Amino acid sequence: MDVRTDPPPKSSTKSTMNTILITPLDMIDSDILSHIARVLQETYRRETISATSLPIPHMTYNALKGQFNATKILKVLEALKPQTFEFLFGVTDQDLYVPEFNFVFGEADVLARLAVMALPRLRQEYYDLEPDRGLFF
Repeated sequence: MDVRTDPPPKSSTKSTMNTILITPLDMIDSDILSHIARVLQETYRRETISATSLPIPHMTYNALKGQFNATKILKVLEALKPQTFEFLFGVTDQDLYVPEFNFVFGEADVLARLAVMALPRLRQEYYDLEPDRGLFF
């Protein structure tokens, strides 16, 4: 399966309807994005394309919590999702929450066919432990 780092040119005639668009929010390590792309390909049997990084929307930040609202991020991603892609998968290195919980690892909207994943709490360092890239991957 093909792992791309940028969306196909607009003149491309190849359909992207069976493709997952991975959208980094702020800067995400390229090794992490490649790993996510491989896992999504193997799991869903779909091609993946990594889009250019987008800034995480400031309006989704809650200063009292020091976290970003995952549900609000999904709404922003829904407005940005190209109709030519089957699914949009956002990835952020920021801590996320939803109003019902003090944190989440991610959130999805099945009907809109999009999701956002948060990396911080997946890392050992978040819990004051030694980094373990093997465990992280």
